[in-house]
Amino acid sequence: MPEIPPIRQFMSKPLITLHPADDIFYAIDTLVSKKYSGAPVVDDEGRLIGILTEKECLRTVCNAAYDEGLEGGKVMDYMRPIEETVDADMDLFTVANIFMQSPVFILPVLDREKLIGRISRRDVLRGLWEWQQRHFKAIQRSLKEQEASHKRPSSIEEMQRLVGSLKREQVVEVFRKER
Repeated sequence: MPEIPPIRQFMSKPLITLHPADDIFYAIDTLVSKKYSGAPVVDDEGRLIGILTEKECLRTVCNAAYDEGLEGGKVMDYMRPIEETVDADMDLFTVANIFMQSPVFILPVLDREKLIGRISRRDVLRGLWEWQQRHFKAIQRSLKEQEASHKRPSSIEEMQRLVGSLKREQVVEVFRKER
């Protein structure tokens, strides 16, 4: 069975990040223009301290529309705490299980507690699909090789090629089985 790859092979990078002091409307504009559903919020030292998602942004814009004015504020006023992170060396199945147990669809990826990327449900699905396809092809190749090795030669030439490709012990074993 092929080795299950780590998520670092499928995570998204480079990563856009927000600062807690950023203006909320700057953050919304950034998410919309970059087509991101959310972004991690990091402090001055680059430590992950929260996340701002489309949901918080929707709430902000909807509230502003009802109040007939854009209230504004800072990202820190709207971000939510990080509920879960994943390590870059976790395998795809482990992270898939985390996604199946959680309502989140994007997770921050850390390497030695440093934010290095993000992984989405779609990234994990793509990785598992590629892994499954490689695994399936490897099994098919193995079955074809086994089938080919058990095929009876149909001519003297095929027998000579087969015997020439085998070790002495294998030839002896083949002739023992023929009795």
